Amino acid sequence: MHNSLDYHHSMIALFDVDGVLNSCVFADYAQIGIDPDLMQPFWRGDFKDCLLGQKDTKQVVSSYLKEWGYTGSVDDFFQFWHESEKFLYPDVIEAIEQLARHMDVYTATNQDHYRLEYMRNEMQLGRVFKQLYASCTIGALKPDEVFYRFILNDLDVHPSDVLYWDDSKVNVEVASSLGIEAYHVENKEMLIREITSYSL
Repeated sequence: MHNSLDYHHSMIALFDVDGVLNSCVFADYAQIGIDPDLMQPFWRGDFKDCLLGQKDTKQVVSSYLKEWGYTGSVDDFFQFWHESEKFLYPDVIEAIEQLARHMDVYTATNQDHYRLEYMRNEMQLGRVFKQLYASCTIGALKPDEVFYRFILNDLDVHPSDVLYWDDSKVNVEVASSLGIEAYHVENKEMLIREITSYSL
C-alpha cells in the first residue's frame, strides 16, 4: 500500500521535534553559573504558560535571572539555551526531505514563540517543513486532544490520512485514539526505516 502514488498524495506527515529530530539533550545551565534546581519553578510553572503562548518567555525569564544568580542579559541566556539545543540528526532530516517529495510534512511540537522562531530560521526547519505547528500558536499543549484537532481542522484532513511520529507514548496514544496513524519513536534508526517505507 505504501507504494501507491494516490495513497502518498492523500497523506500528510506530522513530526514532534525534541527527541525525534534531535537527541533531546537539554542545555547545561551550570555552564553559565545557574543551578538547574533553581530553575524548576520556572520550567514547571510559568514556562507552561509560555508554551501555550499566554506569556512572553523573555519577560518571564527576566524576572527569574536575579534569583538564579545569572549576571548576563536575557538575550545572552536565550542565545545559550537555543544554541545548546539546536543540533538535529542530519540523517533524520534527510529522510524527511525525501518523504516531503511524496507528501506534505509538518511539525507538531510543544514550543514557546522564541524557540519556534529559532527553529524556523536558525535551525532551518522552515525550509524542511511546509508549516511548523506548535503549542504556542495553537493555544494547547500535547497530549491535549485540542492540539491534534486544531491541526486536523486547519489542514482539513481526515485523521486516517495523517502519519505522526513522537517519542512520547502518551502523545502517540492520544493521537491514535483520534484515528491518526501514530508511531512511537524509540530510536532514530527505527524512525528512519519507518519514514523511508513511505518514501518508496
